[in-house]
Amino acid sequence: MPKRFSTFRIKKNLLYTTEEVAKLLGAKQQTVQQWIWRQGLQTVDDRIPHLVRGSALFEFIKIKNNRKRQKCALHEFYCFSCKAPRPAAFDEADLVKRLASGGGLLSALCPVCACSLHKWVSCAQFAAFSQHAKVAIKAVLHTQNDTWINVVGDSQGRSQCPLQD
Repeated sequence: MPKRFSTFRIKKNLLYTTEEVAKLLGAKQQTVQQWIWRQGLQTVDDRIPHLVRGSALFEFIKIKNNRKRQKCALHEFYCFSCKAPRPAAFDEADLVKRLASGGGLLSALCPVCACSLHKWVSCAQFAAFSQHAKVAIKAVLHTQNDTWINVVGDSQGRSQCPLQD
């Protein structure tokens, strides 16, 4: 059962029973009833079976899904163990993967739980990120013709983005 529910199947101009809502979203009927009784999903009236407007269901699911999202600042990684955005421990990160398209994968440690943190960045984001933390470049470039180029270095003191060739 998904924790985030998709809204693309919901028709805003239709009425749904709790059974139809459950089938539509891939949830149990009891879950939908709990949404009505405890979490404020609006119904058409107080009669049973409960009827839910598609527009009300769409807004409810949209709010419910967005409540779980957490935005990270440019210099932060999302720690899946702490379930919170965290800066890199010791203000150090490694560029561990480099793509020919100009992006790269940064890796760091969580300062709270010492778990591995990862974040994909573009060249522009990399330049801004390196203002907040020291980045050691330990990347391998994968090009389109399947050749691998080793890149080792440090981002400090460079005038151009190390993600570009």
